[in-house]
Amino acid sequence: MFKIVPDILSTQGKVLHHSTAWNSNRNEYLVAFDFDVDNDDLPDQLFALRLDTSAKIVDETILNFTANINKKAGGLY
Repeated sequence: MFKIVPDILSTQGKVLHHSTAWNSNRNEYLVAFDFDVDNDDLPDQLFALRLDTSAKIVDETILNFTANINKKAGGLY
């Protein structure tokens, strides 16, 4: 699988990792990305989105799972 990063997230920083899970009940994928926003090669923010089988974002919603890690957490800006 290749990294799929929506434009709105690509401005958040460098994607370090991504993970994908299939939900057969909803027939969709959950794709999570962790971002390095301050160029220290450590994850700072975690976002996820749900994709249908056509690779469209479900509900056009991006989920923010960021916790306050080393006081680097923030929202989409």
